[in-house]
Amino acid sequence: MNWKVFLFLLSGKIVMAQEFLSTSEVLKTSFNDPEVVQLEKLIQFASELKFHHPWIKSISGRIGITGSALGDTIYGYIRNEDNYALFIEPNSLLEIRRQKQIKGTKISLYDADLKYQLEDAINDRYQALIEFIWADQWRGYYGQLDSLTNLKINYLQKAIQLSRKVDIGDVVRADRDKLRYREELKKYESLRNQSINTIEQITKQPVSGVINVLELISAIDLANSVLLQDNSQQSMIKSNEEYYSESKIKYLIAKDNFNQAQNRKIFNDLRLSYDNPLYLNRPNKFNTFNNLSIRVGLNLPLPINNRFKRAESQLDIYEERINLERIRNKRQDLYGSFSNTIEGIKFEYYAYLAMVDSSLVNRIAHNLEYFLQLEPLDRIDLLIKEKEYLEQKLKLEEALMRACFEVLKLKGEIYTSPYKNFLHKDMQEWGKN
Repeated sequence: MNWKVFLFLLSGKIVMAQEFLSTSEVLKTSFNDPEVVQLEKLIQFASELKFHHPWIKSISGRIGITGSALGDTIYGYIRNEDNYALFIEPNSLLEIRRQKQIKGTKISLYDADLKYQLEDAINDRYQALIEFIWADQWRGYYGQLDSLTNLKINYLQKAIQLSRKVDIGDVVRADRDKLRYREELKKYESLRNQSINTIEQITKQPVSGVINVLELISAIDLANSVLLQDNSQQSMIKSNEEYYSESKIKYLIAKDNFNQAQNRKIFNDLRLSYDNPLYLNRPNKFNTFNNLSIRVGLNLPLPINNRFKRAESQLDIYEERINLERIRNKRQDLYGSFSNTIEGIKFEYYAYLAMVDSSLVNRIAHNLEYFLQLEPLDRIDLLIKEKEYLEQKLKLEEALMRACFEVLKLKGEIYTSPYKNFLHKDMQEWGKN
């Protein structure tokens, strides 16, 4: 077998064997986030609890003596009686109904907190992936500049060894550029490693340090997708922060209704009693069933005594409604701001590309016939300058992608089922396994 063919096949196997970092798999671990799992268990535990009182509040007995312990001979028998009584006190049915409502709103509040925590988990993973992607992009960019600068330095060293005349300015600039590019390369190498560690920490599993750039969506395509969507206020999905605040208001209203239901009970207790007579001689026509008695205790409702608790609960409701309004206003303001930012960056991006395309450096670099007529050092300088033009392009693309994700978060697209991977060029769906 030809050795070139063998090397080609071997390199193909190495590429195929390389495991890439899957952005969708990283996002799926959001459901395994410790905070999310704990809240799921809390909701399950809360759903199994009984929040309301039973119908019967208390059952108690009474034993006593009525009359004199000494004999009474006026009627020829003892008038001493033993008294046996049973007291049954019910709970307020209105309070029981209001307590059941509190349970439902409390579980809804936990559910809103669960969605809020899931949103944070998804955002953390997107943020870590974006940091990794751009640290990797910048590392590759400064790595290419470093290679070109090394090529220039090697050429100058060869010229000096051959006692050729060199421009000292070229030597100074080459050393200066090499130092700067190496510093930037180390910086983004460190940021890349930090982002990998962050991904491993939040996913609780090792990840590959190589990402398949062919699957990534470009910043400009993501921006076009975001701007093509309905950007009206009505199209914005309710944020989890709003949902949590609304759920909290419902929970506070349920507690206020419970406070309002207190001190309204009219039926206080039911008493069943029996007086057992003790006598020496049973009198004629003596009916012991007449000693049975039933008594009902009634209360006069005084709900005015709920004033303090209700005042506190109503203040809590009012404060949370103010907070909800602030959340909505802030979200709308940020949404408009980031949407305008995307438009501005996109305009600047295309303007910069047009400027680069029309530059003399770009024209010479793409004119192969003229390019080959240049001196070797001039060719290297031209390639370095052409590569430096990409720096501003990468800065604009990074800013554009970050602004797009802010808009997607504000619109609620990122954490709404079915979940989409907005880092993937096909925006493939991902979800809980």
